[in-house]
Amino acid sequence: MAYQNGDCLTLPGFKNGFIAVFVTGGDEHSYHLAFFDYQGEVPPSVEYFDTSSLFVMLFGSEEQTHAAFDTVTIERTALESASEAILLSKVDLSGTIGLIGLTPMDEVADISAYFDQHYARFDSATNEEAYMPFKRSAMAIGEIRKRATPVNPFPTVKLYKLEHEVLRFWQIYGSPDPGAIVVSWGTLGRLDGHEEFTQGSLDTLKEKYQQLIQEKRTEGFEEREHYKNMILQFLTNDEWGASDDLGFRNQIWEILNAQLFWTGNGEVSGGDIGSGTVNLFFRAISSKLAVSIISSLLKERQINRSYLVALEGDAQAAGEPRVIYPEGYSGEFRY
Repeated sequence: MAYQNGDCLTLPGFKNGFIAVFVTGGDEHSYHLAFFDYQGEVPPSVEYFDTSSLFVMLFGSEEQTHAAFDTVTIERTALESASEAILLSKVDLSGTIGLIGLTPMDEVADISAYFDQHYARFDSATNEEAYMPFKRSAMAIGEIRKRATPVNPFPTVKLYKLEHEVLRFWQIYGSPDPGAIVVSWGTLGRLDGHEEFTQGSLDTLKEKYQQLIQEKRTEGFEEREHYKNMILQFLTNDEWGASDDLGFRNQIWEILNAQLFWTGNGEVSGGDIGSGTVNLFFRAISSKLAVSIISSLLKERQINRSYLVALEGDAQAAGEPRVIYPEGYSGEFRY
């Protein structure tokens, strides 16, 4: 069966008993899962989820902390075909909260092993990891709801149309406070123009948003189903990375995501730090254009760190990441 955002599942524990996971979202290929603070001899009751806690990563300063779900990913087919995964309930967070980690899992047993490694004997009072720029914590559903960003009535919609061997894009997004919607368009890899709408009430802008989308669909524009999943990787000076590496990753995340968006070529979906690397995971329609974008933005900002760009799950590499930049690279890709 297919799962939806907010679904709460129980899975067998690594050695015995049961754990519980929360579907935070995903894409056309995979689910993103966060972990409930639960481990028991029997699956949790439906009532458990009303007052449950989820594990998050806390980061920031003493004056202001931020929280993000510590997530793992698994192929949709792997989770949907797993008879041991049982849907128990659904939790509506009425908003969004960030994700961190996005550690890939091959099968359901790997999810339970991840929980056993990081959370089975978890104690927030002693969970001080000085070498990490963040700390794990169990956060109550009520507190997560307070921190969650309200749902945007103007989510980003990206539509494409192939005309005379040229892929044209049209995209729209907006913000409820202050009320505004922004439309941009171009050919893949090049922004040709944009327009902003701010006049009228929020309800008027909602109607305008739906009207503009429908007009483009009528012209033959539609969502793009096939993207290439890619990884941008930098090496760190030590195994776990430092706070400077976290800041660097966030900086590159922001500028790469913006460049992919405004050229109609994709988006950044996540990132991690560990095993001596800083990684950004993104998807792109054209891998060649993505490499060109990365090269240009690093050169413009005079960032001289060496880097690798790889295609995820590449058929030429038997499903493993295949480095496409630099061309002819034959060294190690840590994954």
